[in-house]
Amino acid sequence: VIEHLTRNPLATLPIIYQRLRQKDQEWRKQKSELLSKWRALTEANYEGSKDFMCYQLRREIEKSLTDDRLLEECKKARYFCSSLEKRSGSSINFGLSSPDRSAI
Repeated sequence: VIEHLTRNPLATLPIIYQRLRQKDQEWRKQKSELLSKWRALTEANYEGSKDFMCYQLRREIEKSLTDDRLLEECKKARYFCSSLEKRSGSSINFGLSSPDRSAI
């Protein structure tokens, strides 16, 4: 095709243009036929993607609630509370009836 274009472009361009238009029409027809199938599959897979997103979110939550991380947050809270006591001179009550200092 390229060889014919270089030799005689005026004769080959209309043929190539006609073939390209024909292919474009074929592709558009196939696309319109498959569009309804694609849409149905997309809608069917949407619910499954929600399940995956839920699973992924649950994994992130599980990672954030590991023993080490919870222990680190407790230490930070303890340090924060003790630094507040030192600054203000008053103790903070967390609603415990009898505070057990050994648990801290």
